[in-house]
This record gives sequence, structure tokens and C-alpha cells, in this order.
Amino acid sequence: MSPPSGNKPVLRFTVQDTFFFLILAGLSIAFSKVLSPFLGILFAAIILAHAFYKPFLYLRDRLRLRSSLAALVTTLFAASVIAVPITLVTFLLSSEVSEGYQRFRTSEFYGELSVGGVSKSVKQIPLLRDNWKTIEDLHVDERVVNGIEEGLAWLYKALQSLVVSTTRFLIQLVITLYLIYFFLLDGVKIGNRAYELLP
Repeated sequence: MSPPSGNKPVLRFTVQDTFFFLILAGLSIAFSKVLSPFLGILFAAIILAHAFYKPFLYLRDRLRLRSSLAALVTTLFAASVIAVPITLVTFLLSSEVSEGYQRFRTSEFYGELSVGGVSKSVKQIPLLRDNWKTIEDLHVDERVVNGIEEGLAWLYKALQSLVVSTTRFLIQLVITLYLIYFFLLDGVKIGNRAYELLP
């Protein structure tokens, strides 16, 4: 039986429809949580693929390489231009900080600090020599040594976090290069298809 011509059909949601929409909303939220760490990598790969698209076309058309080989060569070129200098600087910086930390710990200056070198140096200043008893009550040696120890501990923690972030950077770089390769191969098709699907 068809509804009367003047009345619009009434949409009714069943329990199944409500359950389906709840599951759909939950899966959408979970999917967005899973993909959110990779959105930056995805956008970086799109930008880099666009930036290196002309070298890809040159390799493919002028040198008559297959598309997959041209995309691979272009991706390796992008990696060498971007990643190698950043990785090299990061590793050099971390090794220098680590070496400087170890050198300072074994130096004579550090040994003098821990056995009262600050007090000896302060006693040689004429203005402070007269007030030495007051300065000695401030425990200058302990404070200086503690300050240096805290500074070195902070520096060492910063070095550890730098190494951890370098590892994370390298993992993100591998994913980015993987995406660049496929964006070079099929980026135009993906872009055209996305443009067609937009309302």
C-alpha cells in the first residue's frame, strides 16, 4: 500500500539501524586514532612527491626508464637530499655530546671541583678572603658540584632523548620514502580519483 500523495513517508530507525550507526561511529573514531600519527608523514610524502615529480618525469621520459625504476631512483635521490644530511648531523651531534660528557668527567677540573677546588679558588680573591667564614657557611663546593652534576645529568638525558627521536625519525623516514615511491607512480591517478569523488 502506497502512502497518500500529500504525506511524506516517515523514516523510522530500528534498533538494528541505531546499533549499526553506533558501530560505524565507534569504528570511525578508532580508525582516526590509528591514522592520526601518520597524517604528518602522509602530508610530507605528498609534498615531497610533488617536489620531486619533475625529476621523476625526466628519468621516465628522457632517459626512457620504466615508471617503477624511475620512481625508485627519484625516491633514493630524495632520501639522499633530505635524510642523509639530517641523519649525519644528528649522529655527529650526539657523539660529540657523549664524548664531551666523558671527557669532562675524567678531567682534572672535575677532580678539583670534587675535592674543594672552588674553595681554594675563592680564597685567592682578596675581596672574598676577608669574608671567608661567611662564604664557607654557604657550602660553595657542594653547590657548584651539585649544579654541575645536575647540568650533566640533564645533558645526558637530552642526549638519550635525541637518540630515541633519531630512531623515530628514521622509522618515519622509511614510511615517508615508501609513500613517495607510490605517490610518484600513481599520484596523478589518486589525485584525479579524489577530485572526482569530491562533492
